Amino acid sequence: MTDVNLSWEQPVTDKTEVRVYRELNNGPWTTPIATLAANATSYTDSNVADGTYWYRVANFNAAGESVDAVSYTHLTLPTTRQRC
Repeated sequence: MTDVNLSWEQPVTDKTEVRVYRELNNGPWTTPIATLAANATSYTDSNVADGTYWYRVANFNAAGESVDAVSYTHLTLPTTRQRC
């Protein structure tokens, strides 16, 4: 099992929360694995089994998810930690 450390910049100021998703094979993006405070800039996904994963970090406000403020990263475990 591996811990995956994600970090990101926050260009959007009108968000109410940040949602982190993890999926196999790049989707579908259905249920966030974490819902974080609006000012969050990092998340550790703990005890992730070996495999290939896509992570998505999305800003959220009353209008929904902000499409222009989404970042993705792809990694195959085991590997070194990556930054998105």
